[in-house]
Amino acid sequence: MPKSLSTPSKRSAPTNGIQKNMLIEYMEQNPKLRAGTFSPDFTFKNCQTLWEIITVKLNAVPGGAKKDDWRMWRKTWADMKKNATRKAVRLKKESQKTGGGTPPKSDLNEDDIMILDMINTKKV
Repeated sequence: MPKSLSTPSKRSAPTNGIQKNMLIEYMEQNPKLRAGTFSPDFTFKNCQTLWEIITVKLNAVPGGAKKDDWRMWRKTWADMKKNATRKAVRLKKESQKTGGGTPPKSDLNEDDIMILDMINTKKV
């Protein structure tokens, strides 16, 4: 039997709005963590410590997702960045199509705009 059929998935509850806002604010306050690059004054250990701090805070939110490992919250941040970027790219492509008509409606929410501002992706 394939492993995917015999092993239940390890999905946790969805991240709630409070947790997303906390994560966005934390990343705004920690530009070195947000950049994801290491240097002599910002090592992997520093990065891990910062992620462990926010993991405790995010897991303490009532009714939110509980993620056992800081790497899961790092993945959540990566997914949030990817989704915001994907929405911005889709909006830009739609706005550049020819044919006239009404301009495309933006599906970027406030969180997406904040994330795009942080990662220096050009907004539409």
